[in-house]
Amino acid sequence: QALERLLVAEQLLQGKESEKDEVMMSYRSLHEERGRVDANLQRAMSECHELRSHVFAREEELQRASEAAKGLETENHRLAIDLQSMQRHTQALADRIVQLE
Repeated sequence: QALERLLVAEQLLQGKESEKDEVMMSYRSLHEERGRVDANLQRAMSECHELRSHVFAREEELQRASEAAKGLETENHRLAIDLQSMQRHTQALADRIVQLE
């Protein structure tokens, strides 16, 4: 009877050892997966930072272009006014020439 209990205990022990080995394998597998997930997260965070920097640079570029466009619009308006003034002056000179003839 003691031998029988010893055999049962050994079988239980072997079952527990097998269970422990399976748990350890699962743990190692999960640990490796976590390493891959962490690496992917780092890459994603780095890419996100790079994209944010790119967007910020484009926003600054857009702001500069917008300011330049406003400056050019102002200059264009001033030149249009100058042109109208020159056209009136030219017309006045032409009218004067006609009168003098």
